[in-house]
Amino acid sequence: MVDFQTARATIRANANRLFPKAVGDGRSASERIRTGGSPIIYHDPKFKFSKQSKFFTIGSCFARNVEAILKRMDVPVLTMNQPIPDEFYGLTGLGGRTGALNAYTPDAILDMIRISRRPDRNTIGRVHFADDAYMDMLISGVRQSNSEEFDFVRTLIMETYDKLPMADVVIITLGYTEAWFYKPDQVFVNRPPGGNRALMLKGDDFCFSNRTPNQVVEALGKTIALIRELTADRAKIILTVSPVPMNGTWTSKDVLVANSYSKATLLSAAVSLAESYDFVDYYPSYEMVTMSPIDLTWEDDGLHVKSSRVEEVIKTFSDLYFE
Repeated sequence: MVDFQTARATIRANANRLFPKAVGDGRSASERIRTGGSPIIYHDPKFKFSKQSKFFTIGSCFARNVEAILKRMDVPVLTMNQPIPDEFYGLTGLGGRTGALNAYTPDAILDMIRISRRPDRNTIGRVHFADDAYMDMLISGVRQSNSEEFDFVRTLIMETYDKLPMADVVIITLGYTEAWFYKPDQVFVNRPPGGNRALMLKGDDFCFSNRTPNQVVEALGKTIALIRELTADRAKIILTVSPVPMNGTWTSKDVLVANSYSKATLLSAAVSLAESYDFVDYYPSYEMVTMSPIDLTWEDDGLHVKSSRVEEVIKTFSDLYFE
């Protein structure tokens, strides 16, 4: 807690603290989100990077948008070095890509980093159907495979995580709180046991949990500590929340309520932890996207953010954080 005088000094120094429309100064939140374009959101970064800094991105599909744009800016992105070939995805025709790296919940993100340090890392989360048929529950979007294909893709993913200790900056993009746990290997996974008939027959091996605020803070705190340990206390960490809504909820709530719970829980945890460490910062990409006009921001599916909008968000990031 802070005393009254400290709190008063804080608000006197904050020119952007008021929401109601002010008279002519243009700095109220109401005015800044009613410009007809992207909202003006002020952010004071804790630290700066050079464009030679090595980036490692972890998290949901929005993290893939971020890394692609950083790569186009000639920033070294460690997670872009080994894309998974198109033929191994369930949805083909998009070319080799890094979507298989998607990790959606704080617990799954933590387990992916932990698993990469284990000697049995190439078999954890592997579901065996019949004969030579497997599904990798740790890897997002890949199709059912035989053992040779499974080993090839899992090896690429683990070799990518082997590069984490080289990172100068780690960007974590949090997706949602609805998590699935694979009981045989005691690990949080990155795909639900649905949408595949053979996988649904293995449904009793899984359990569902909508993570609480305390559980999210705990998992994210452990992730921060592990990243710092692996990078010898060198890496700076940027926390963000993906603006991309969940495709559907596994709870009894309306998906609008379920999605709001997920995003609010993740956002509060990210902001709280960023305020606890001088090497962790929260970047408000979620607010920059969700407060923008719908037609300028979302693809026709209502789920994915237009690339032009992502580019604006990352350009703002670049202007703020790069020396």
